[in-house]
Amino acid sequence: MVITLISNIVIILTLLLGFCLSIEHDLTIIVPAGRRECFNQHIREGQTFDFEFQVIEGGDMDINFILRTPSNRAMATEARKQEGIYTYDTKETGEYLFCFDNSFSRMSEKIVYFDIELDYDDQDEEVNSPAWFDVAGTLQEYDISIDEIQASKSHITWDIKSIYVNLSINPVSFSRLCTLTWH
Repeated sequence: MVITLISNIVIILTLLLGFCLSIEHDLTIIVPAGRRECFNQHIREGQTFDFEFQVIEGGDMDINFILRTPSNRAMATEARKQEGIYTYDTKETGEYLFCFDNSFSRMSEKIVYFDIELDYDDQDEEVNSPAWFDVAGTLQEYDISIDEIQASKSHITWDIKSIYVNLSINPVSFSRLCTLTWH
């Protein structure tokens, strides 16, 4: 009964994830008085992204905001806003710049919360087949590496045992080894 319920939940979640492919980043930052803080995010052409910010503490609870494309074109410019919500379809691939400007404030730092959500369609190779998703190939690579490590370990263990035997037979060699190693 419990296993059936868990299986059904897993199936439902898998189906929902197929319809809701997105990556979300959120951050709370401090923008000092008289300063500007910028962040960038690589976004591909044709992607949809949602961005929102909110000043949660400081001064009059306002901040300047600018969003720039990879070609340095302003997508959004806001002056002395407490919050903003944006949704865009990108026209170019590259680093998009998100800047919070508190240069108008001489004494009050601002605490700003923001998040960005990148939406993917079901044709996106990065989401459907990320590099880490090929478990079988990855495990096969690790099996080869483990075999190689075990062979090297066996060889090193044999070398250490033979050195130990040689040193115990000839104590003079042992003292020379210690002299060479430690001085």
